Amino acid sequence: MVALMASGASAALTINIYDPGTGSPIDAGSFNWTLTGNTIDIYETWTGAGRGFLEIYGLDFDVSYTVNKHLTNKTGYDWTLFSNELLDPIGQQNDTDYDPTPYPSWVPIDYTTSNDLD
Repeated sequence: MVALMASGASAALTINIYDPGTGSPIDAGSFNWTLTGNTIDIYETWTGAGRGFLEIYGLDFDVSYTVNKHLTNKTGYDWTLFSNELLDPIGQQNDTDYDPTPYPSWVPIDYTTSNDLD
């Protein structure tokens, strides 16, 4: 777990990296991040193949953030696919109106997939 108190922010920003199959933290080989204003830069060096997800807590309400992912592939294999999906806590009005259903099996319990209003 990594935490940062951002100047001017109302709460500590925390970013964790997990394996969605087990819910356990995973070692991405190298992982860190920075927050500059409303821009979050995430740096990952992957040394193994498989899915993973980032959990971001402590964002200010009604603030638009830009997230940049900087990835280095040190798995020893050429990647044939890389994708991102924004997951948000279940229960928002736009979930039922706009999220595609059914949710894929890899979506963690109590979360939904993204839509253009998230």
